Amino acid sequence: MQTLALKKACEKSGIPFYWHERYTPEMDREITVSDQFLDEMRIKARRTFPLYRRLYRFFIKRPVTLLFHSWR
Repeated sequence: MQTLALKKACEKSGIPFYWHERYTPEMDREITVSDQFLDEMRIKARRTFPLYRRLYRFFIKRPVTLLFHSWR
């Protein structure tokens, strides 16, 4: 929501707002990132857990946590 508010404020002031563009570390030129690259990065950034870890959380950690929270 803050990003959208910033975008609207920039557009009202006539300042260009770039969602997916960045500058190089030297700040001498812009690097444009394609939508396809961003989609690939979103897929890679998703956290996936192996089956044993999901089972541990479901059958052991969650019941124990619920047990401790019910004592409060």
